[in-house]
Amino acid sequence: MKAPYKFFFLIFIASAIFAQTVPNHSFESWSDGKPVKWGTPNSDDFKPVTKTNDKHSGQYALKGQVIKIEFQGMPKVLTPAAIQSGEDGKGFPITSVPTIVTGWFKFLPNGGDKLVFGAVLMNGDTELGEDALIINDRMTTYNMLQLNLKNKWKKEYARANRIIITVSIIGPTTGQDWHEGTYFIVDDISIAQ
Repeated sequence: MKAPYKFFFLIFIASAIFAQTVPNHSFESWSDGKPVKWGTPNSDDFKPVTKTNDKHSGQYALKGQVIKIEFQGMPKVLTPAAIQSGEDGKGFPITSVPTIVTGWFKFLPNGGDKLVFGAVLMNGDTELGEDALIINDRMTTYNMLQLNLKNKWKKEYARANRIIITVSIIGPTTGQDWHEGTYFIVDDISIAQ
């Protein structure tokens, strides 16, 4: 193999080694009304997280909305939308620590509600570090949000073996004072080194 070809071959192999994919990153796979490989608050009785055709790419995206639910004999309560990566919300394995987490979002808040896009590095059950963006601007078209983690992660984070990516809605004052109808749409979440 000639030297220039060896160089490009090594670059290709290195990029393949460092490439990691967020499971169901574009929210194309759904089962029983839930996105596969993502934890949600959905149950048989209420579904604040649904799939939508309003996508950035592919066929679907994920819509999370604050909804009002009622259980027999109890007053109606507001339930916010939230998702966490991993079937049970406990994240997914990583082979190297990402420096960038991105996603494409729309956000339509009511009453000052905010969108939270975050990432948590884990080693087993131990949290090593986290970072998040809090957005209160209305975004009616898709916008890329990016967590730039390179300068935030510490050296000890190199032992991380799992990442949890979160998207949620919080209220303007206490975090739990959501407003009915606030929603986000998210698609194409990715990580990179």
